[in-house]
Amino acid sequence: MKENPGIRISYESLKGTAYYNALEKRMAAGKGDDVFMVNHDILLELKNQGLVADLSGLGTMSNFTESMRGQMEVDGRIYWVPTTVSVFGLYCNLDLLKEHNQKVPENLGEWMAACEYFAGQGITPVIANNDISLKTLVIGRGFYSLYQEKRKKEVFSSLNSGEEALSDYLEPGFLLVKEMIDKGYVDAKKAVETRKTSDDL
Repeated sequence: MKENPGIRISYESLKGTAYYNALEKRMAAGKGDDVFMVNHDILLELKNQGLVADLSGLGTMSNFTESMRGQMEVDGRIYWVPTTVSVFGLYCNLDLLKEHNQKVPENLGEWMAACEYFAGQGITPVIANNDISLKTLVIGRGFYSLYQEKRKKEVFSSLNSGEEALSDYLEPGFLLVKEMIDKGYVDAKKAVETRKTSDDL
């Protein structure tokens, strides 16, 4: 504000639905906030009322991947920018792999083969927690082909409209997790009791 005397910036944080209620009243009075954080459903309501700006022309949009921009676009325009981008990965104990002459798995088949080897050695190969570890695997296995075949937009549209069932896509992931539990690759009982910030990990 010191560098731009004509601009006033204030930051406020209201918890829960209190902020949405305040924003709704401000928008109705024509005094909406310039930048605000809302969930996707509220954003769509504001967009349908013509109360959000098209951000497609912002220079920073090129920093997002094509896949990310595809998730941000509505009818070819962008009305929101994510505050965070999540990436999920698998941690490997490289020392243990080396000690057992196993290479770092590069695909699901190699990963399952490594799990089979370690389970055969009496070592539970996958440590999971009671948060998103196995859920992420279910989702990844279920939707992997959609992203590879660039069909995600059409499929998600079918899921949202109820034409297709989400369970049809998630079933392969649940079957994979069940197989891992049945074969002893994951200790399900321990996973249920392990929190994501636990020292157990």
